[in-house]
Amino acid sequence: MLGAALVAILVLLPGVECVQAQDTAAAILVRGPRPGRGIPFFGANTIEYQRGVYRRNAVEVTVYYGEQDLPLAGGLKTLQCGPHELQVLPATGEHQRVLQHELEIGGWLLLKLRPGTVEECAFAEAFIEQFEFFREAQPPGWVEAPFPAIVPFE
Repeated sequence: MLGAALVAILVLLPGVECVQAQDTAAAILVRGPRPGRGIPFFGANTIEYQRGVYRRNAVEVTVYYGEQDLPLAGGLKTLQCGPHELQVLPATGEHQRVLQHELEIGGWLLLKLRPGTVEECAFAEAFIEQFEFFREAQPPGWVEAPFPAIVPFE
C-alpha cells in the first residue's frame, strides 16, 4: 500500500524529477534553517541569525537571516539585482563575497558566495522574492525563517 502511494506521488509530481535532472537550473536547500549567534565574518558579535546553505551543482551559497541591527559601515558599494538593492560588504576573504539586503518586511539577508560561481544577481533576486513571499504568509509568532527548499534561477 505504501509503495503504491509513493509511486502515485512520484507520478503526480513530475517537476521533482525535472529539478533533479536539471540541477543547474536551481539551488537546493541542503542545510537549515539553523539558528546561530555571532556572524562569523563580522568579528566579535552576538547577532542572532538563522542560516541556510544552498547548493547548485558543487557550488554553495550560505544565506543568513536576522532582525537585529547590523554594524555596517557607510559608503558601501551598491549592487542592483532587479528591483532589489544589495550592499556589497568589504572583502571577508580571498574567495568569498557577502551581499546584504534590507527586507521590505523587516529584517535583513546576507548572502555569502564565491564570486563568479553563480549568477549572484539572479540567485539574490529569486531568493529574496521567494523568502519575502513565504515570510508574509507565515502566521504571527512563527519562529523559523521561511528558507525556500528550491530556488530556481538562471
